[in-house]
Amino acid sequence: MKKNSFKEIAFNMSRRSPNVENKYYQITLTANQRGKPLWSCYSNWSGFLDDERKVELRQASLVDPSRMVNTFRNDFKEGCFIVDSIEELHLFLLLGGHAIIKKEVAESKLSEFLKPQPSVQIGIAGFQVIENMSKSIFQKAPTKKQRMRILKRDNYKCRICGRSSSDNTDITLHVHHIKPWSEGGVTHDDNLITIFHTCHEGLDPHNENSLFGLLPGSKKLGNFQSSRKTFFESVKRYRKEAFKIKNK
Repeated sequence: MKKNSFKEIAFNMSRRSPNVENKYYQITLTANQRGKPLWSCYSNWSGFLDDERKVELRQASLVDPSRMVNTFRNDFKEGCFIVDSIEELHLFLLLGGHAIIKKEVAESKLSEFLKPQPSVQIGIAGFQVIENMSKSIFQKAPTKKQRMRILKRDNYKCRICGRSSSDNTDITLHVHHIKPWSEGGVTHDDNLITIFHTCHEGLDPHNENSLFGLLPGSKKLGNFQSSRKTFFESVKRYRKEAFKIKNK
């Protein structure tokens, strides 16, 4: 694929509308802070893998393409590729981000992505395939490094009341599971939040989903600028790793 055609095809994929005669799956490709590729897709629950119900089996399902594209392009401002051919799929696998992929293309080349996958909930309604996730998510207590990462992410302040231990010697900051461990929550950064010990003790019910909306970059609060920045950084990391592999 020539450089010019590469750019032209990518531009067309990012601008055109879905073909109303086609059916589509949705897949997102990103990478974590260490550059390890991550993928997720629009899926439905198909069972539990463990007695504690922390790990769900989720299977890719077809989407309403126009609504999905509108959400990614207009609501989230994160863009979305339309993939209708094998050539376009190869390009998307290099570029990452969000895409809706023609059913026949996805089923011919991405069959492993479409099978039921062990996944965990990491947001108010988000799920992540556990294949490339750290095993520490299944440890009840955050590691020392993870605890410090969460405190730093939250600017060493309670996300509920804004108080900081650096300004108030009478408070202790806790790293709290938003979806409680006892109810299937995991020790993942997107399920952890910094809160003042009094706020922690006052949570009723303990499972308070609105706390997901207080996380930095949360779309729930309409903090789209921060959310977009986090998303595009993860896509940039994915793209860097994908081109490394391509050029080997």
